[in-house]
Amino acid sequence: MRKLLIKAGLIITVLYGLLNLLAVIDAQGNLGFIGELALGIDVYTWHVYGFFSIVTLIIRLSSNSTEVDNGTREKWLDIQSVLHFIFMLISFGGIYYLFENCF
Repeated sequence: MRKLLIKAGLIITVLYGLLNLLAVIDAQGNLGFIGELALGIDVYTWHVYGFFSIVTLIIRLSSNSTEVDNGTREKWLDIQSVLHFIFMLISFGGIYYLFENCF
């Protein structure tokens, strides 16, 4: 169950991060619907997404920490954890940027 939650968290974080990144890049461009779509989603889900994204990252890091303590893993940070963190920061930045410029 934990691995399913972690993989779902990564997928949702990447999709949400890419959507917000596209909205920020095209904030004044021709594809205005992307910004409207991202803002519409953000208005209703930013707190749920933020909680879910942070919790799944903490679960992943604690799982990695346990595996390191048992000696079964060489690296504490794997590529999924790094990508999760990067896309989480991108999406949080995108949410902040859109809210600052839209309200």
